Amino acid sequence: MLLGVKQSVRLERISPFQVTDDRGRPGCSLVGVVLSESPPVIYHTRRLSPEDIVHELLHIAHPNWSEQAVVQETERLGRSVRLPPPKIFRY
Repeated sequence: MLLGVKQSVRLERISPFQVTDDRGRPGCSLVGVVLSESPPVIYHTRRLSPEDIVHELLHIAHPNWSEQAVVQETERLGRSVRLPPPKIFRY
């Protein structure tokens, strides 16, 4: 069990042109999790960093946490644990 995640998680790379900004313009970057999928899906438009993965796994493990709490825990873990280099996480 990693970071308290008890289920499998799917990663899915999507095109930046599937993502729009607040004005409806396509071509944006995104890393985000959809918890209502089974299993939860981390959608991303770019290569994921170890920090991205830890951050999204924390959302999955603790769905009731605020974004601020997830950010703080991601930062704390980044300081206390040496994360593997990004090349391990090529998708």
